[in-house]
Amino acid sequence: MKYFKLKTNYNIPPCETLKELLEEQNINYKQLAKNICISDYIMLEILHNKIPINENLADKLEKALNIPASFWLKRQQNYNNYIKRDKK
Repeated sequence: MKYFKLKTNYNIPPCETLKELLEEQNINYKQLAKNICISDYIMLEILHNKIPINENLADKLEKALNIPASFWLKRQQNYNNYIKRDKK
């Protein structure tokens, strides 16, 4: 009997949540970058999932968007774990 590994795609990267939030609050990426004192380029890298959300960035997002840093860090951790599990 052959078993297949079921791969689910239920865990999205935190950058997608950030994109949705920016859209809902009518904030463009340049405004957010300026508010958290990073370059537009770095903000785009974050939004394209090329730079993960670390503690420093999570703290900045908390202050700018009023969403706890722990939320962003947990989203990033969950996504990282999902990617690791998916590669097995």
